[in-house]
Amino acid sequence: MVLSDPDKFFKYYPLQMVGAAGPWTQNGISTKTFYVGKRNAGTIGTVGGKEGHYGATRPGFMHKKNISSLKMSVGVVPGRSGALTTHGIPMVNYNSNKYGGIDLHGNIAAKPHFVPSPAAN
Repeated sequence: MVLSDPDKFFKYYPLQMVGAAGPWTQNGISTKTFYVGKRNAGTIGTVGGKEGHYGATRPGFMHKKNISSLKMSVGVVPGRSGALTTHGIPMVNYNSNKYGGIDLHGNIAAKPHFVPSPAAN
C-alpha cells in the first residue's frame, strides 16, 4: 500500500523512518534499499492487542482500532516487506561536520546535488 496508495497508507499508519549511512555519490545517483516492518516486532511482545503497537489507531466502526506502528529501515528482519529501492539523499551541515555529514562551511552554494535514480520505487 505504501507504493500503490501512499495517501491512504500515511493517513492511517504511522511510519518511523530510519536514515541510511553512506557512501553517497555527490552530483550522481545514490540509491538505498529499505524494508518496512512492525516496530520492534518480536522483541517487546504485544502492546494494546497488536504486535508493535505504539499508540497508533485508525477508525473502525463506532470505535478506534489499535494498529501496529511501522518502521522503515535498511535492516532486513523476518516479516518485513520486500526490498524498496529509494533515492539516497544525505543530510548536510551548514557549518560543521557533525555526525559525519557534509560540511558546507557556511556557503550554501557549495551544496552538492544528487541525481534521482530511475530504478527507485
